[in-house]
Amino acid sequence: MRVLNSLTMLLAAGVKMKSERIIPIIIDTDEENGNTKTTLAALANYHVVYDTTSKLQTETELNGKKVKTTSIFSTMVDEPKIITISGTKFGDLKTIVAENGPGIDPELKRMLRTIYNSNDLDMPLTYGFIGHPNIGSVVLSYLFQKNEEFRDTVRKIGPEDKIFIISSIFGGTGAAGFPLLLNILNNSDADSGLNKAVNLKGAVSLLPYYQVGDKSNVIGNATLDAEDENGEKIYKIDSSQFNSKTFAAQLYYDNWIDGDIDAMYYVGDEVHKSTYPNNMGGEEQNNPAHVVEMKAALCIFHFDNESFDKKNKNDNAKNKARYAKEIFTHDHTLITPFSNKELRNSLVRMWMFYRFYNFYLPEYLENSTHPIFQNTGYHENNYKENSNDSFAYNIKAFLEQFKNWTKQLEDKVFHPRTFEYVDSSAPTPEDGEHIHFYFKDFSPKKEGFFTKTPVDSNFLGLLNDASKNQPDQTDVNTLLMRYVSQAIDDIINNKMI
Repeated sequence: MRVLNSLTMLLAAGVKMKSERIIPIIIDTDEENGNTKTTLAALANYHVVYDTTSKLQTETELNGKKVKTTSIFSTMVDEPKIITISGTKFGDLKTIVAENGPGIDPELKRMLRTIYNSNDLDMPLTYGFIGHPNIGSVVLSYLFQKNEEFRDTVRKIGPEDKIFIISSIFGGTGAAGFPLLLNILNNSDADSGLNKAVNLKGAVSLLPYYQVGDKSNVIGNATLDAEDENGEKIYKIDSSQFNSKTFAAQLYYDNWIDGDIDAMYYVGDEVHKSTYPNNMGGEEQNNPAHVVEMKAALCIFHFDNESFDKKNKNDNAKNKARYAKEIFTHDHTLITPFSNKELRNSLVRMWMFYRFYNFYLPEYLENSTHPIFQNTGYHENNYKENSNDSFAYNIKAFLEQFKNWTKQLEDKVFHPRTFEYVDSSAPTPEDGEHIHFYFKDFSPKKEGFFTKTPVDSNFLGLLNDASKNQPDQTDVNTLLMRYVSQAIDDIINNKMI
């Protein structure tokens, strides 16, 4: 979910994707997960904003040059399809396998007790599989075989659709679910309509990049809070097992998935691991954004923008998958997007828009005679509109989420290795001409004797100039987005170094 959240932020910022539409499908048993709720809220706000920006896909002129009218929120993201069987409804593993069901074969029961101990069989599945892929594989196999909502979703995947799977390799749900899902997509019975072997498929698997505290937090569930005779919790997340779980899963992946996937990405951090509270799941599990998750999201862009050959999809040759690894092994603790121009420009663009909408636009609106407002009809009531489906409400909510995401990436409390592209704590100048200051490795051009170049006097001047080209759209929010996008892109392309 945190990778999907980073993907949402990057799409909003205008990182380019070849595909015009993304359909997120979420598979989990932890219904109340905090990171899930955070990501779903961001996607809901994105969707409303996209409805406005999607009207801006024609060209117009600024300063005599033809430009695309918007760079932000330019990719359509569907409302997520959430496929969950409540862990609470599942109960526990012994219920799923019907260990105590009528007529169960005694030999099968003995086999279950050989493979799984009592704690495994009795563990409530409320928060997923708590780092137990051996349990997750059974439960998710049941889900994939029996859940008609899942099967119907897979049937709707068209032959030209690309499939990309996001998972972690050192936990329970992702480590167990990824190979199972891949197997079903490639090897289902023809009669089921689920065989998607023809589709291009990629995946990113996250290697360990964080650890959790030694003591797991009390969650108020009698079984999950149970302790052994030494006072240790029976069910807990133990960071010391992350590497061994990764090694075991990697052995399986390397031997069994090569011929089933077109591109496989691994992302992690071997040196500087963040430390999070030890929460099994639920609302309390709402960990901050991390640069590894952003790198994982960038793998999706790479997969989508690369050219893959579909001609050889049906051969059975092994080792045809493309592999890529982005494992941080160096000791330096600060990462910036300076070497990736598109990423840098996109994040700078979005932060400028954040500052404009929250700080400069209200100030400009104090004088509604500015040409930008005269030409668009935009006024203070548009900015203050607060209904849940209004543009103003959703763009403000999303920009707050974007700000929080940015600050979390650079949070030294949680992360010994941070990602920074802006001084997010810098004061907000009263003059709009400074909207382009305070970025890492990206500064206003200078001229003369070390004089910082003002942006055509100020940002408001750019907006007023852009709004002279009146298009045929009448929605005031659409018009405002058009001109702000143009003005910001003009700054980034022509007035920054």
